Amino acid sequence: MPRRKKGIPRVVISTEEIERIFVLPTLRNDLIGTRDIAIIERLYAAAMRRSEVAQKELSHLELDKFLLQLVEDKGLKDRRTPINKRVVE
Repeated sequence: MPRRKKGIPRVVISTEEIERIFVLPTLRNDLIGTRDIAIIERLYAAAMRRSEVAQKELSHLELDKFLLQLVEDKGLKDRRTPINKRVVE
């Protein structure tokens, strides 16, 4: 059987839905919630894949420069992406 072409998703979530996603981890009010906020920020802001987030190590962070090193990510290329103050905190 021929494969069906995968297209771009037609449904795009609204700004309000995105904000609700960002608020959910704060309901925990503990370190896990704080970690989850940072993960969601990275996924959204840098368009990271979940496998890329799972491979990150503390050595990939340059907190003083507000940068995250992405090693062999999309297309097996290295890149650096800025991280905002909320993620660093």
